[in-house]
Order: sequence, then C-alpha cells, then structure tokens
Amino acid sequence: MRIIKNIPTVALQQAIHNLLSKGQDKAVYGEVSESVTFPYITIDAITAKPLDTKNSMQWNCSLTVNIWGADDGKGKKAVYETVSDITYLISKYGTLVVIDGFAVLDAQIDLIETFPEQTTGYHGLIQINYSLSDKEE
Repeated sequence: MRIIKNIPTVALQQAIHNLLSKGQDKAVYGEVSESVTFPYITIDAITAKPLDTKNSMQWNCSLTVNIWGADDGKGKKAVYETVSDITYLISKYGTLVVIDGFAVLDAQIDLIETFPEQTTGYHGLIQINYSLSDKEE
C-alpha cells in the first residue's frame, strides 16, 4: 500500500465553493448563522475513497451540495432555479476546476433531489462524484 500524503476533501470543497460562488448569484456557506438570508447553498458531506494504482493514488469522491429555500411561496422556485444553475456549472466546468494537489479525471452529477422541509421551507440537494488523481510532486 502506498503512503497517503494528502486527501482531497478540503481542496475539493474549496474548488467547488469557488466555482459556485463565481458561477451563480446565491450565497455559498461553509457554516450557516441564524441570520442567513434565503435562498442559500451549503457544501456538506464529502467522502473520499482511495484507490492505489500502479502509477498513482486515485480518489473516488462524493460531495453533497444543499440548496435551501424559504417558506414564503418563492422558495420552491428559487431552489429549482439554483439546482439548474449548479447542474449547469458542474456539467460544463466540473472537470476544469483547479483542485490543489490533484488532477481531475472526471466529474459527474450522481443525484438530484428536491423536497419540502417541515421547518425551513424548500430543500434541494445535488450529489456530485469526482474522480481525482494525486499530482506528481
């Protein structure tokens, strides 16, 4: 087994945060305060599974992007529009993002789900899968 020097979770989250912040107009948060304005986006769970190949360490990563809309009659539409914007950004630019220390092999939308929340309004989530490889040092 190869020694793992670097895992891609933080770098992947930063790259997606940058893409979403620059590519659409909803706020993107790592942590959400009580005074946040709807709609907004969070990047939550990230998993990274290493795959040791003959030539490099590769990673199969999955991250969840959540979209939160208000319970004001406009939240559902805002969530759908934001899901559409994010899906466009990932499908067009997902393999072009710069992930510090890693080469992007592939980026795919795995799952899109939208549903009403009991307490906050409307919620959407996008599961994105990335295949990465350690960059040669």
